[in-house]
Amino acid sequence: ARARRQPPARACFSATSAQHRVARARRIGSPSRVILGAGDIDVRFAIDFAGAVAGAAIGSVVRDRLVHVARTRFARADLGILCANLAACALAAAAAAAPRELHGLLVLGVAGGLSTWSSLAVDVAGMIRERRWGRVALHVPVAFAAAVAIVLILGSVAESLRRGGGA
Repeated sequence: ARARRQPPARACFSATSAQHRVARARRIGSPSRVILGAGDIDVRFAIDFAGAVAGAAIGSVVRDRLVHVARTRFARADLGILCANLAACALAAAAAAAPRELHGLLVLGVAGGLSTWSSLAVDVAGMIRERRWGRVALHVPVAFAAAVAIVLILGSVAESLRRGGGA
């Protein structure tokens, strides 16, 4: 019986392939990429991702505190949720003036962790079931109108500041 010849094992990572990757990155002119054996990792993406994760942790803790204060002082957790959502809109709009490097932290992270539109929807559904039409009338149109107004006003101010003009 003849022994079957196995093809020679190929190296997953060789010095030659690493040199080609480095040369290719230099040709492309990508200073934000780190060349590793497994492939290219975009450093900006990694920083944005880490900022978003850290910001989400901060935003969710702040949201929890707002809801807790509203629940204990006013017996109305729905007002805490409304405040958290409007604060998230304000932060996201104001972040337009911030450097691009902070957008992952501020918008995706803190504002994303702070906002909780799904909780507002659950609260409004509960209010509808309980036939609390006054609270429904407060939360649905007021939350929407206030969020749009905040974004439009703060967004235009932030854009003006970013361009270097006055408000």
